[in-house]
Amino acid sequence: MWKAIFSSFYLRKPYDLLLAINKQTFLMTFSVLIAFVLFLPVDISAQEDAESFQKENDSPLEQFLQKSNEAFREYREKIRQAFSKYRNKAATVWGEDKAVVPSKEEWVSYCNKMCERRRVNFKQGFARYELALDPGKKKFSQKVKSALIDSIVESITQGPDQRSIANIAEDPNKIDPGGKPLLSGLFAFESGKTVTENNARKFARKKVRNHLTKWETRGKDGQKRVIASVTIPMIPDHLQKRAKKYEDIVKQQAKRRALSPELVFSIIETESYFNPLARSPAPAFGLMQIVPVTGGQEAYRMVYGENKQPSEDFLYQPKENVTLGTAYFHRLYFTYMEGIKNEMSRLWCALASYNIGPINLYLTFSDKGKSAAIRRINSMDSEDVFNYLVHHLPSRQTQKYIREIRKNIPKYESL
Repeated sequence: MWKAIFSSFYLRKPYDLLLAINKQTFLMTFSVLIAFVLFLPVDISAQEDAESFQKENDSPLEQFLQKSNEAFREYREKIRQAFSKYRNKAATVWGEDKAVVPSKEEWVSYCNKMCERRRVNFKQGFARYELALDPGKKKFSQKVKSALIDSIVESITQGPDQRSIANIAEDPNKIDPGGKPLLSGLFAFESGKTVTENNARKFARKKVRNHLTKWETRGKDGQKRVIASVTIPMIPDHLQKRAKKYEDIVKQQAKRRALSPELVFSIIETESYFNPLARSPAPAFGLMQIVPVTGGQEAYRMVYGENKQPSEDFLYQPKENVTLGTAYFHRLYFTYMEGIKNEMSRLWCALASYNIGPINLYLTFSDKGKSAAIRRINSMDSEDVFNYLVHHLPSRQTQKYIREIRKNIPKYESL
């Protein structure tokens, strides 16, 4: 079964990775990879053990490694501070336990001095529109209802704010809509008719009329507030609908990088649930959750031949994100997991490395270096490798991650 599912993954040789790579370039590339997890930060202990995974370790390489680590830590701290600032502003109005910020599975936007909020949960399949109001009358005024209607219509007809999280945290009220609407084609009337720009207002009025609820909260500023809220479920097949939207991009880049499309689809679902504006404090962005200063820069160099760090708004572009993500996974599988003989064993190890980094992957199998880890992997069959990973990877999140990807792959065979 699995051989058939992944058959297209192994049709081509990794010629595009190996041409014109001299020893110095390879060592630099390898040092970048082992210094960081692929798209998430590697832990300090793994960094300290990097020497055992290198055959050469001279002073210039150590200096380069140190500078790269410092650049990553500075960037990560900058993004984490932006998320924290954004959350604190939200908590002032909504309360500490009710303040939410964007994540890889949920798009969140505030405006009107943080008193208006839109949430789109791509994993659970719903959108929620809320207004924070001073306590007052038991019934909401027509002005409040109209504001909610406008919010729903705008989310269906306008593209989302694509500014960096740092800029958003600095000035949440300065909305800068761009790109395609996130919710296009994801809502339907009870009759099954798709909601479009032309009938969005009619749809919004009906939802506000029939599904307006309220709840109360106390902000960090000490003020009590009443929340007017409308929750709208997406269509039942919302996930497949969003996947279909990126079918051409995924198939094109999968073919280019000798990957199976269903594998790429499954990675995207697990990483972002097809939320093109997925952002997390990792810090990672876009459909395939790429870290600009590490994985993003390495992939950009592979694809475009420039040593450049892609910006957040660049990674929010689906085509660019998938182009970089598939290129990096190609290198991970064909180059950094080279030596693992069984194709399926190599795949499971590459997937775990995509999430937790190759150093942590190899340390899961042996603390005596990469060669010892590969020998142990090669002594096991692929199913034993998979089971070992889901029980021994240092991160429970990564254990769940590879289980989810394996489970999700078959659903994309028909695309």
